[in-house]
Amino acid sequence: MCKINYVFIIFFALVFHFQSLAAENLTHDIDRRFAISLTSEAREMAREIDDSTERAMALTTITTAHANLNDFYVALKSIYDIRNTHVREELLRDIAITQAEAGFMLEALTTIRTIESSWPKASALIAIAEQPQNGDQWTFLRPDLITEALEVARQIASPLHRSQALSKFALTQDNTHLFEEALDAARGIETEGDRSIAFAAIASAQAKAGLFHEALNTADDIVDALWRAQALGDIAASRSDPSVFIEALQLARGIETATSRSLALQFIASAHNDRELFIEARDAALDIAFETSREMALSDIATAQANAGFLADARQTASQIETEFYLGWALGDLAFAHSQAELHSEALRMIQQSSKPLNQIIVLSAIARSINYNDDNIEY
Repeated sequence: MCKINYVFIIFFALVFHFQSLAAENLTHDIDRRFAISLTSEAREMAREIDDSTERAMALTTITTAHANLNDFYVALKSIYDIRNTHVREELLRDIAITQAEAGFMLEALTTIRTIESSWPKASALIAIAEQPQNGDQWTFLRPDLITEALEVARQIASPLHRSQALSKFALTQDNTHLFEEALDAARGIETEGDRSIAFAAIASAQAKAGLFHEALNTADDIVDALWRAQALGDIAASRSDPSVFIEALQLARGIETATSRSLALQFIASAHNDRELFIEARDAALDIAFETSREMALSDIATAQANAGFLADARQTASQIETEFYLGWALGDLAFAHSQAELHSEALRMIQQSSKPLNQIIVLSAIARSINYNDDNIEY
């Protein structure tokens, strides 16, 4: 009960603060100080989380809101205490990417060196290689970093992950020869489902690179209807091809299982920013019998709707999520999108939607992070 009351106190205090800011039309510097105050509030809440993994996740989330070296140090210290290797290395990857985005390139590379598994290590290096060149340090480091990223990607044991990493790297570095390497890795995948996932990732990357003929050829090798629909949807979006779009949509709607049908529709809706398709995807998700799959689908759709600017629809989708774990990440994305659209009261109301401290921290951090952005393409 105390935690819930505490959240209500935070909520009304922050609403009052935002109203004061709007009334006084204060400067960006004041907004930045308010972002710092939100982050401080989140830090205090994180210290009270008993579960070590959740505490590490909370501290990692905080670094994305107001990146400074001390926050990184505290988060990393907490992450290294996690025994689950998969969770630990995923969080290390997230920290490394955030450090690079904040301009701490040497620190980011140091963090990456502590990741042992090739897949998260490669994905971190590739994400960092995508960063715009900024300053002498980055210009000096980037060539060696790109070389290392490619070497690590080629060492990934899983052919599925190796093909995904190589296709992403081919797109970001404008290296079409790497698509052939990615295709070779994909062809070596034994299971039909994973092979379809790999081919879909390659086809989507080829389309984004402007290689439409090659993308359609790759899509022809996709057996699974879900992943073929996703690939064709991405190809249609990149090329503005209505015939390919119709084929993708027919494939998606013809999928029998609600889980795959919902995901395929969501993929196409995201690629084409189609409000009605998002609603169709949500309706399919609500028909999913298995609770975890249903909650995960609704969370992903709410996030996609918010990212596309359909904020009222995103709120409606999120209201149907019952599991705290999946609700938290959706609330953070919704809070970020609403705050970007200067709908601060709506953003702050996300704090009320969950009594879980980690979820409250995700929301606070998202609002603080949004202050650094300005997106004029939100529809509400």
